[in-house]
Amino acid sequence: IFKPSSRKKDIILSVCKYEPLYKLEELMRIFWRLKNNDYELHFVAQIDGSSPYLEKLIRLSKKDKRIHFHKNLPVSELKPLYDRAKIFWHSTWSYYGLIIAEAQSSAVPSISFGREHGPGEIIVDGKTGYLVDSFDEMYQKTQKILKDNRLWRRMSQAARKNAIDRLGINPFINCFL
Repeated sequence: IFKPSSRKKDIILSVCKYEPLYKLEELMRIFWRLKNNDYELHFVAQIDGSSPYLEKLIRLSKKDKRIHFHKNLPVSELKPLYDRAKIFWHSTWSYYGLIIAEAQSSAVPSISFGREHGPGEIIVDGKTGYLVDSFDEMYQKTQKILKDNRLWRRMSQAARKNAIDRLGINPFINCFL
């Protein structure tokens, strides 16, 4: 259901949980370092009830109108964010990283921690995005992609191809069989 769109914008997307483990305040700091007022940063998370961590993030965002927090989005509203995003950030490791596969299906290069875990199995480092070991490195790789449109386009196309060739239902069925 996730497919590339020609309507890409300067959106950085992060889909995760509103929990301190994800260190989303570090992603906001990276975002502010980019110093480009055209970018938007979108955080998407499923959440039950209130979240002190989300409230903390909202306070830290200082009401920056370029930072958006989305709670409990249905797929019909999440899909357009993937469609329009240029970069996908994942700030921790995960066991498989389905959200990274979703991003790549939408032709979005991903930058993630988790070289030894799920993201390391999905992202082809340097081709479909980058695997990083620090937030400073995440900033540097984001800058590199966003400053070089040809690099972004090449990674975007490689991310989509990776999603189809390695992560889609047909490759899964063939491996299973």
